[in-house]
Parts: sequence; C-alpha cells; structure tokens
Amino acid sequence: MSDLALLNQKAIQAAIHGQWETAVNTNLEILKLEPKDINARLRLAKAYTYLNKISLAKKYYRQVLKEDRYNPIAKRNLTRLKNFKNGNLAKNFWTPTALFLEEPGKTKSVWLVRVTDEKKLATLEVGEPVELMINPNSITVTKNGRYLGRLPDDLAFRLIKLCRTGNKYEAYIRVVDKEKLQIFIREVKRSKRNLQIPSFPQKNLNDEYQTFLPVEILPEKNPHLEEVEEVEEDSFEE
Repeated sequence: MSDLALLNQKAIQAAIHGQWETAVNTNLEILKLEPKDINARLRLAKAYTYLNKISLAKKYYRQVLKEDRYNPIAKRNLTRLKNFKNGNLAKNFWTPTALFLEEPGKTKSVWLVRVTDEKKLATLEVGEPVELMINPNSITVTKNGRYLGRLPDDLAFRLIKLCRTGNKYEAYIRVVDKEKLQIFIREVKRSKRNLQIPSFPQKNLNDEYQTFLPVEILPEKNPHLEEVEEVEEDSFEE
C-alpha cells in the first residue's frame, strides 16, 4: 500500500473515532503529497468544524469550490456555517458512526417525500435527531418543530399502526442533499402485542450489521444508498 493510501486510511479512521487533531494533521500531510485532493480538503474542513475552528473550516470549503464549483458538500456546509464564528459551535457536535448501525427488521433508511426547501436543508447536519409526528393518515418529520418532510405513505401506514399498538421509534438525519433528505429510523421499543412483527420486513433477512459513514469522511465516490423497500400491508397482524 502506498504512503498516500496509508494516509487516507489513517485520515478516515481518525474521523470515524472523532480524533479531529489527528485528522487535521493527517489530511495536511495528504495535501502536501496531493495538493488538489478534494476529499482531503473536505475532511480537513469537517475536522476544523468539530474543533470549533470555523474560519479554517470555511477556508477549506471555499478551496473545494474553487476546484469544484458545484460540490454539494462544500456548498451546504458553507451555508450552514455562515452565521457561526470560531468557538461558538455547539459542543458534542460529533456523531459516532455506530448511530447508523443497521439491524435487520429494526432499522431502516428512507428518503422523505414533500421535502422542505433548500434553505432549511442547508442548516441540517448528519446525525441530528428528528421528530416523527404521528398524524391520522401520515407521519411528518420535524426538527425543533420545523417541518422537514413526510414518510412515504406505505411506510407511514405501517408505523402508525405499530405505534398505536405500543411500538416506539427514534430517527436521525442520514443524508442531506440539495433537494433530498434521508433519515435513519430505529425501533427502540417493541410492544408485547407486536413481538412477532418486524417493524421493517426484509425480503432477504440476514444477521449482517453494517454502518454507513458521512460522505465527507469517505474517499472518492459516495456510498451506495439503498432504495426504500415497499412495505406489504398483509405482513401486518391485526
């Protein structure tokens, strides 16, 4: 493995474990070897953000836009950091990757429909908790009372019935794009009545567990995102 590949691996691991000083130093080393490495600049900006060095974070996001003027990660984060200065970003900002641990039947990533406007999306951060608001015929997703979008109708129908019979769920932002928003839903309580009913049935059920990292951490291409599976109503016991 080349020195550059080893440094990239080290930078990714530092970000995964929230070792932001190490992440900064490692990505700076990468830029000495590969001055135009956009991924290293994105990781560097992310690390400076979590170190509350907002001016430096903005600097590297701007450098990314000079190389790639339409880069969605740099554009989104510059917008989000617009009103922040050094030292005034909330503490405990880092989200551990274990948050997105997949558990068959109990977790699901889903793209929202009727998503809010781009301006509101730009203020969101991967890993932030969101609220699932149960309505008679739909589930809306909000953040601090602000509307973000809705669950697809088939999934909403299933979860409404499960919630009414005692299940509980939590949800977090998983992917934010210019006009799209994906959340990660986790079952936190399954009622006695629903013990034999998985919240999210899968066609090929297995015991594998996996995590997906924010694209700012990963090198090169974005990770593949699974399509939302259809929920079959007849799998639900009354």
